[in-house]
Amino acid sequence: MNKKFTAILIASMMVMMSGCQSDEVAETTEAEPVAEVAETTEAEPVTEVNIIEEEILTGYGDGFGGKITAKVTMIEGSIVNLEIEAPKETPGICTPAVENLPPAIVEAGNTDVDVVSGASKTSEGIIYAVNNAINPEEYPYPILKEEFIAEQVNTAPATLGLGMTARGRLSIGKDSVDNLPMYSFNEVYAAVVFDQEGRVSALRFDQLEVFTPNLEFPNFDAPKFAGYPGQSYGSAEYADDNAYLEVFDTWNTKRERGESYVMTSGTWAEQADKFEQVLVGMTLEEIREWFNKYCSDINGRPLNAKSKNEADIEKLNALSDDEKAMLVDVVASASMSLDDEHGSLIGAIEDAYNNRVAIPSGKISSLGLGADFTGRIGPGKDSTGTPIYSFNNVIAAALYDEDNNIVAINIDQSEVLSPNSSTATASNFGGFPGQQYNCDKDHDGEIDTVKVYDETSFLEQFEGNWASKKDRGNDYKFGIGTWSSQIAGYEELFKGMTASEVSEWFNKYCSDINGRPLKADSKNAEDVEKFNALSDDEKAMLIDVVASASMSLDDSHGDIVSAINKATEYQIPVNITVE
Repeated sequence: MNKKFTAILIASMMVMMSGCQSDEVAETTEAEPVAEVAETTEAEPVTEVNIIEEEILTGYGDGFGGKITAKVTMIEGSIVNLEIEAPKETPGICTPAVENLPPAIVEAGNTDVDVVSGASKTSEGIIYAVNNAINPEEYPYPILKEEFIAEQVNTAPATLGLGMTARGRLSIGKDSVDNLPMYSFNEVYAAVVFDQEGRVSALRFDQLEVFTPNLEFPNFDAPKFAGYPGQSYGSAEYADDNAYLEVFDTWNTKRERGESYVMTSGTWAEQADKFEQVLVGMTLEEIREWFNKYCSDINGRPLNAKSKNEADIEKLNALSDDEKAMLVDVVASASMSLDDEHGSLIGAIEDAYNNRVAIPSGKISSLGLGADFTGRIGPGKDSTGTPIYSFNNVIAAALYDEDNNIVAINIDQSEVLSPNSSTATASNFGGFPGQQYNCDKDHDGEIDTVKVYDETSFLEQFEGNWASKKDRGNDYKFGIGTWSSQIAGYEELFKGMTASEVSEWFNKYCSDINGRPLKADSKNAEDVEKFNALSDDEKAMLIDVVASASMSLDDSHGDIVSAINKATEYQIPVNITVE
């Protein structure tokens, strides 16, 4: 909270009479000037100082496209100035709310104002951001939607799973410029709390969908990728390595895209929310049974009486009236597929079960899921001198107590390399149909061919190949152990911290050069100086950390700290007690 003080000096001065005065008055005034003034003046000289306290508060809300920031200036409980930052709101459609609502709030001195017609979601986000600034306890951010709060669950033991699946998606039409097909690839993420019987106690979905740069859908702002430097798609290419790296700053998940991702009924996030509610309480086997019984064998969507497909109608008609009524309720909120070329939500839950970490006993208040995306130049070049490139997608699932301290955390990552890499167990992506790249098929360090991708080989890149670093297990040798063992060290370290404290820990105890924990024997003078400035206890703590985890928390391999912060930003309330 920033405060500044404005002092208003009010001085009342006595007006002295001038002109002819009697000798008596003159003598009296001359003899006893102070006393005479006090007796003969109706108002004494008064100097009065009123201090008006001005507060500048910052709050947040969710608009149509993303986060809205409000900077609120208040004096004596009234709003006197309001500045709004809404960078993800759609220009034109949402502009009237951003421009017209702040002066209306200032004029009213509070948020009791009407929303702007045609931009109601943005208006509501602005109003919420102002309320969050003024009263964060009553208006918390991130916004915890009450309808997602599960009933009390007692489970012992319990685990937190984090899963990921990847799929390629074929043409969704052609563009109007080069008549080129539009393609995409999808990663689905699932953060899941399992009880001791393997039932889902809490669930959170998110997804990354990356398109070829010729995407032409109105009001559909999605992540795009033209390929590696040297590749191009249509007229799109990256002029140099820097341009390639910058593209990952524009990648965001479907939850981050918010209400800009509108579907047939509601947004992607709202549909995913509904499936989360439906699947809670089921085991993996029961989830698969639910999907097989109540979803289309054609497209993986919940059965719908309005379907034009005879097989779907026949499957629906075989159900009981109660089952049909249940599906009507589901389809009213969620009609997208649980498993198709867009991605497998079912598969992500199953992968989460295979990648679980223990949850300590205690009360859990919320579940978060976050992702961050980073490009990398390298590692190195192939035998022909062609650069090897990669991109790294870090995901973090976290459970929090009522004070937002991390109770348990599960971190994973997909590192996707160009196919000229010799790393045998890594995920590879060489391009969209029509693109080509050097390929080291037997991973011996020698280029075997220049692979040209068609639709079949494009899809094959994702089948059984696109594995996360935890899925790669002991095959991913790394420094003092494996990637999995090192990330387990960090997961243990971060328990009990808030996301802000994780960031503070990173800034204080990690290298400003490479993001790794500081070491006494570093060859870098800046790192040694930073290490030597710490207390003996802090140095001892770092020695213990480095014994199990020495890899970077934020470099070109991925930003783990950012993923943890996003998990906190995109969390939902749960009500679970682990005994």
